[in-house]
Amino acid sequence: MREEGVEVSKQVRVAEELEIDKRAVQETERVTDSVRREQVNVEEVGEVDVDRHSDNPLDEDVRPR
Repeated sequence: MREEGVEVSKQVRVAEELEIDKRAVQETERVTDSVRREQVNVEEVGEVDVDRHSDNPLDEDVRPR
């Protein structure tokens, strides 16, 4: 009697090659717009003397919160 068998194997081969690189890009964009209002919140820590009077008529009440 004889026995038959199938032997299967795979071989790796290079199909294509890619070259990948990175390059640093710096972009600067100028943006302009009107600022309607700025508000500053002041936190008092320790013994701090803060003048809460504002000469700007558009400012809200500047009392501490």
